[in-house]
Amino acid sequence: MRGGRGSAGGLRPVLAYDIARTVWQAGVDGGDLSFEERHAVQARQGYTVEIARQAVELVSRSSGASSIRTDCIPQQICQDMQGMTIHAGFNLTSLFEAYGRVRLGLPPTTQFA
Repeated sequence: MRGGRGSAGGLRPVLAYDIARTVWQAGVDGGDLSFEERHAVQARQGYTVEIARQAVELVSRSSGASSIRTDCIPQQICQDMQGMTIHAGFNLTSLFEAYGRVRLGLPPTTQFA
């Protein structure tokens, strides 16, 4: 952790607010996030999206059999979230791998470095 910007170095469960605060504080301080901090933020972003996907899926499952209809709002939201979580910029597995590699001093293997 540099400059008292929160805990960008760890992967504890956080909310989008914590991510925004870390990035905002870096801007207020007039600096950039370090390479490791940037990857920590990206990993947290992926984790936040995954938690949101799970919440949407829970609501969709709780909607009963009508939730499989294509005109059902929970079904549409669930499909949107599934599509979002497979995007490389939000894919939890890819982001965690990249962050882990950076923490170990290895270069990330994704284009979202």
